[in-house]
Amino acid sequence: NDGSTDGTSEIAHAQQGIIVVDLPRNCGKGLALLTGLRSTDASLIVLMDADLKGLTPAHVSAVLEPVRKEACVMSVGIIDRGSMWMQFMKWMAGRSAASSLLLLSGQRALSRTLFENIPRSQLQRFGFEVALNEYCRQHYFPVTVIDLEGVHHVIKEKKLGLWKGLMARIQMIGNVVGTMVKIRRTHDEK
Repeated sequence: NDGSTDGTSEIAHAQQGIIVVDLPRNCGKGLALLTGLRSTDASLIVLMDADLKGLTPAHVSAVLEPVRKEACVMSVGIIDRGSMWMQFMKWMAGRSAASSLLLLSGQRALSRTLFENIPRSQLQRFGFEVALNEYCRQHYFPVTVIDLEGVHHVIKEKKLGLWKGLMARIQMIGNVVGTMVKIRRTHDEK
């Protein structure tokens, strides 16, 4: 829980068998994930956004299974945006450098080893998704795209109001693009 004040922590604490790690303030998605990772010794990691609507245990299993069966090192769950978008995403996965930007999703399963190999400087705020995608692309690791049919999320503009939501979105996009540029620049220098 990255310092949220929307009741997420209380709901999570009420669930049996769940360990909740509460950060005292919002530190960003990347740091929150790193903190959560440090609280477990699990070999496989499943990441799901807290604001998903329509998510079921079957969706979580669908994202986890390819990694558990070692068919790929990471699977990315894409929320429902229609079948044409899903077909495009599956086609793009692994085909181009653009896939690192297109596969922006908080719904993932991956090995702990993969997560631990990403430089910490790249796992800040929303840049961690690009960092994971880029690491897999640069090392030719297979990534599976999973259709999360019927799963939606509440957009920032709806959660925060139009103006604050739009500003948060612009900041997120800047963070994602900045991370991509930094990674590509570092990779090109090698």
